[in-house]
Amino acid sequence: MAGVLDIYLSSVANRTTEATRTLTLLGTAALPSLLVTSFLGMAIEYPSWVKSSWTFSISIVGVVAVTGFLLWYLRRLDYLPGGTTARGAGSS
Repeated sequence: MAGVLDIYLSSVANRTTEATRTLTLLGTAALPSLLVTSFLGMAIEYPSWVKSSWTFSISIVGVVAVTGFLLWYLRRLDYLPGGTTARGAGSS
């Protein structure tokens, strides 16, 4: 009976670890947009270049490029959910 309990607790710990890993990776991918929006959303006096019409477009392109690069890099390292390490972890 103790062996069955150990197996059950191990499987619960593995699922918890996978959920934590997924949330960490999603937070990492969202970090660039959070940083830029928090900087541009502050109620302080900005330099003149922040008030120009092209600032929003450039910041959107920059955030999308950095987020896309992060997602590509994490997929390349097989860290994103659904990769080979996520599927094959408990089946062998």
